[in-house]
Amino acid sequence: MRVLITVFQLLLPLLYLGAGAVYLRYYVTRARPLRQLCRLALLTALGAHGVFLALMGAHHGWIPLISPGHAMTMTAAAILAVYLVIEWRSNNRVMGVFLIAPALLFQVLSTFLTGELTEVPQTLLTARLPIHALPAVLGYAGLAIGAVFSLLMLVLRRQIKRRKIGRIYRRLPSLRVLDTMSFHATLMGFALLSLGVVTGAMWAAHEWGTLVPADPKLLAILVVWAMYGLGVASRWLPTVSRRVRSLWLLVCFGALTFTFSLLDLIVESRHSW
Repeated sequence: MRVLITVFQLLLPLLYLGAGAVYLRYYVTRARPLRQLCRLALLTALGAHGVFLALMGAHHGWIPLISPGHAMTMTAAAILAVYLVIEWRSNNRVMGVFLIAPALLFQVLSTFLTGELTEVPQTLLTARLPIHALPAVLGYAGLAIGAVFSLLMLVLRRQIKRRKIGRIYRRLPSLRVLDTMSFHATLMGFALLSLGVVTGAMWAAHEWGTLVPADPKLLAILVVWAMYGLGVASRWLPTVSRRVRSLWLLVCFGALTFTFSLLDLIVESRHSW
């Protein structure tokens, strides 16, 4: 079983790269034969990722959400799944190359953050874990997609301002469309992250007798959640420009990534894996 898991850990980045290359080729050429190949490459990568997650679950005996590496690979799969729905609903393959890239990044990070777990607290093997962690992971995927759209909006805006729009950027949607896509993805991600925060607070109250423990990582999560709340609310503030909002959402996503992946290396937390 462990050998198969290792094989899939090495195979998945290659499948992601292959899918990304197909989507990039289609993005540049718009060749009709590549449309179906894009979908096939994406389904192959997502299917292989599903098998990998099933192997991880069978090997460890629980849903692969226990460690930061598990959360990262679940996020990568969630990004692909959410994008597949977007692609199916819109019948548009344009944005695939930009969303496969962060999924690949999360999958590569998961390889370095996933270690052998020799002892797992019994409380993590209950139904509370998926109820709390799955909304958070799906929310993370939505926020990652929102960050990608925000970054593309900023890059395209800069190109337009300089009046030097390259061939690649001409194929992007308008600034308004990118801003709208970023907002809707962020709003969905924020709603799911909020559900994760609420269920986490309920879990904390059950385990530790308080909704908000004095714990550095948990407090950092609440700070990031509040930052995203401000970013979402800024949509209805006329004084906040698209550029400022997009920059803020990128700062929020950087803080979120740091909190969920690297903060464990700096501080001790009851939320650490």
